[in-house]
Amino acid sequence: MRSMADTRIDVLLHPDSVLAVRTATDLAQRALDARGVAGDVVVTDDVSTAAGDAVVLPAPGGAVDLGGDGRCVVRVDLGLAEPDRSSNLFAHIRGRGLDGLRYAVDRVYHYRLHPAEVVRYGEHWEQRVEVRRCGRAGAPAAVLVHGGYWREAFELDSLDAIAIDLLSQGFDTWNIEYRRPAAHGWSTTTADVEAALSVVD
Repeated sequence: MRSMADTRIDVLLHPDSVLAVRTATDLAQRALDARGVAGDVVVTDDVSTAAGDAVVLPAPGGAVDLGGDGRCVVRVDLGLAEPDRSSNLFAHIRGRGLDGLRYAVDRVYHYRLHPAEVVRYGEHWEQRVEVRRCGRAGAPAAVLVHGGYWREAFELDSLDAIAIDLLSQGFDTWNIEYRRPAAHGWSTTTADVEAALSVVD
């Protein structure tokens, strides 16, 4: 496991995206405090003010032009926006309301604590598994299939903490992402999970 002493996560909130500014800033600050991570929560329309890793709530329909320089940048949209798969983003948390800010802080935190190897089992961007290995030969594999009521808003990041905890218990963890039934149908979802299981070693 890595030390988090040098990690900084700035949370940047666009003024046009937040009605309850105090609630949003308090929630984001509590998320940082809960993880013991330094960072500022700033209401700004200039995302370039981030000094390190960043969680960005952009203007409605706006882009996040930040990252690509080794920083971990997570975009947040309060509603269920179209997925942003820009190469400069590590993740896009969407459709979880203000709580998305907490999920985004956790996503950066867990990535810095113990990054995962991405294994693809198909061509769609959702057809992937995040693998964390404990480093012990012959370690058992724990396969994680996230819930979230099978809705688009919830992704594998909801199991990052469990994956890292299992890792500390001596398991290799395989955290599966898959296409959800609302957009792709149940048969696609079940086929994806089956295909993901086939790549577990």
